[in-house]
Amino acid sequence: GAGSIWAGNSYFYRITPWHNDPVSDPMGDVIYIRDAESRDLWSATPAPVMSELPYSVRHGQGSSTFEHARDGISTSLVMGIAPGHALKISLLRVTNNDRAKRTLGITSYAEWTLGVLREHTQHQVRTSFDAEHSAILASNTYDPHFAAWVAFSAVTERVVAHTGDRREFLGRNGTMAAPAALATDITLSGVTGAAFDPCAALQFEIDLAPGETREFACLIAAAPSEAEAFRAIESYRDVDRPRAAVAQDTEAWARRLSVV
Repeated sequence: GAGSIWAGNSYFYRITPWHNDPVSDPMGDVIYIRDAESRDLWSATPAPVMSELPYSVRHGQGSSTFEHARDGISTSLVMGIAPGHALKISLLRVTNNDRAKRTLGITSYAEWTLGVLREHTQHQVRTSFDAEHSAILASNTYDPHFAAWVAFSAVTERVVAHTGDRREFLGRNGTMAAPAALATDITLSGVTGAAFDPCAALQFEIDLAPGETREFACLIAAAPSEAEAFRAIESYRDVDRPRAAVAQDTEAWARRLSVV
């Protein structure tokens, strides 16, 4: 799955958790896919929702690609970053290979750290939802070095449900492998603010005709101020911009490494 995300300083400002655990290899963000009719749930990466069906994983210069096919639906997830910005891009392309129309629920989920250890900062993080930008913003004003920084999770589709409460999404003693919120048809509450175990869960739905392919982007980033965070969201709201940014960064790494 995905690795830890950080901005500015890889120790003092981790956006999502970093776990020194190579055995269980827990992750801090994931993209879930759920069939609206069968309620079958899987993830765009091999973890956390484990499957007997194979995934194809390729790590290259500047990006990683995860491909999977399941019950008539094929997905291709490309992870990369935007050059010059503390912004992680997850480009997901979904194709309906079935003969019937399919409706899928997509959930982008991330756990906030905004500091060194999530266990120390989880009660200090305050979240808010911006419907205009389809984004959840998060900040930790208790951090003396990054108090003004604002992190965000956003998607390029219209959000139909969201929550900033990790316990609501996973459930009591729940895990990312089987989130309680995705086991039922209950809509996320839309709660954000302080005094929660913080997360960013954004849901949207896509309808796919037979043979149709759709592509969208999930963004996780941080900026030195709220104004700069909104400018970054505005800049990457159209899926063409994130796609071009990943291609640009990949080309930059190819030029850099081809010198040797």
